[in-house]
Amino acid sequence: MKSILRWATLALTLAAFGGAAWLGWSFVAGDFARRIDDFGQAQRAQGTVIAHAPPRFGGFPLLWQATLAEPSVTRPGGVLDWRGPELRLSWRLWAPERLALSAPGEHRLTLRRADGPAPLALTAARATAEVWRDPGGEHLLAELAAAALDAR
Repeated sequence: MKSILRWATLALTLAAFGGAAWLGWSFVAGDFARRIDDFGQAQRAQGTVIAHAPPRFGGFPLLWQATLAEPSVTRPGGVLDWRGPELRLSWRLWAPERLALSAPGEHRLTLRRADGPAPLALTAARATAEVWRDPGGEHLLAELAAAALDAR
């Protein structure tokens, strides 16, 4: 009887801990979604249009990963138009000051020039970036691997 009570207590404790962890993770994921939306709204206020499908979240319990399908960026006056593959934004519990981005696949970029639009297509097997802010300022570390650029 005592061993059944011990196992039941252990199971209830683990369930409570798991439930609390899930609630905490869900709260942070909701905040992550709000920050993504706030960033898009701030850019729109400056004339840049950022669009994407609603974020899908994963990564429980130590990682928050937002996946954005059909991302695009259009600068004012059509000076720049970018459409890319699925974009993954990752925030890790052990590195809260850093945001990692990953978007392998085909990126279509159109630049408007005086003689007309200049379409570019970049395909990369690996396209990653990490951004962070510290007392030294804002930083960006980007990497492309197995990339091909078509600028016809």
